[in-house]
Amino acid sequence: MQRSAFISASPGADQLTKELSEMLPASILTTAKHTRFLNTSSFARVEPHDFSQVYVVQAANPPVNDRKMEVECMVAALRSLSPTLRITVVMPYVLYSRSSANTPGVSCGLDLFANSLAYAGASAVISLDLHDVGSTKYFTDKGIDYHTVSALPSLSEWAQANIPYNVIVAADKSSAARAELFTAAGTPLIIMDKVRPDDTGAVKLSLSDHNRQALEGATVLIVDDEADRCTTLMANSDLVWKCRPERLFALVIHAQLSYEPGEFLMPEFNLRNHYVNKLITTDSIPKDPLVWAAFEKKSRATRLPLTAPLIAEAIRRLEIDQPTGNIIVPL
Repeated sequence: MQRSAFISASPGADQLTKELSEMLPASILTTAKHTRFLNTSSFARVEPHDFSQVYVVQAANPPVNDRKMEVECMVAALRSLSPTLRITVVMPYVLYSRSSANTPGVSCGLDLFANSLAYAGASAVISLDLHDVGSTKYFTDKGIDYHTVSALPSLSEWAQANIPYNVIVAADKSSAARAELFTAAGTPLIIMDKVRPDDTGAVKLSLSDHNRQALEGATVLIVDDEADRCTTLMANSDLVWKCRPERLFALVIHAQLSYEPGEFLMPEFNLRNHYVNKLITTDSIPKDPLVWAAFEKKSRATRLPLTAPLIAEAIRRLEIDQPTGNIIVPL
């Protein structure tokens, strides 16, 4: 019996699936049929096999609801072949991870997604950093093992070697622990006080006079976990720039960079127009090469190839029962 195999749940995950299979030569890349009908419904077919473990790789490029159904259908198709097969879903960025609040009267998309994966037959999930580390409970409570691999140690090592920053800004309180990993001895850490007054996405920030003085003349690195419409990053950079720093950099783990058709090149969506000298991120969410090239040119962005090596090393460790913490990929 072969030990393990990789299967891509959608075309957007094909590249990562290929990279993982090449980095783990003991595994085998298999093919599966995933179809999207004209009415947008998803269909998956997997041929019978003799694997003991299968890694289903899924991307988070939009439309997200399609990605959700694709991975659920692929898991269900695999589970129908064997009740004992171990099925591990590999999602660098977990779908609906920001919809994790368990509040009366508010839907919790991540809990619904975890329910669907459990019903389909998933055994485990591997992802990069979650928006809320406590969100793993939605999976583990349903019998799904959850393994988080952090890109932060690798990003911190790269940033300290390539960016001459001397002040760190956490984009909000939830990013404070992440930002601390970037602080060398004596590097000040400033935590933004952020409020979202409504559901429009608008952001209000505030800084103390002491922190404003620390930013004057500094080379600043703003750290956040993800950027979708870049609302928080732009609000941070606008406020920081009013404190007259010398240079301003921004770093996020996951760059969704959502936009409406024709909107992506508009000036107000260009981080460079909001004083950011460079945006650093990972390749956790696949982007259209032409779209990314345009964004890279206009915003001086750098995307670090961390996803495949981080997840491959995590899989190596998991298969020999070693912890997956503190993996650093040299860049």
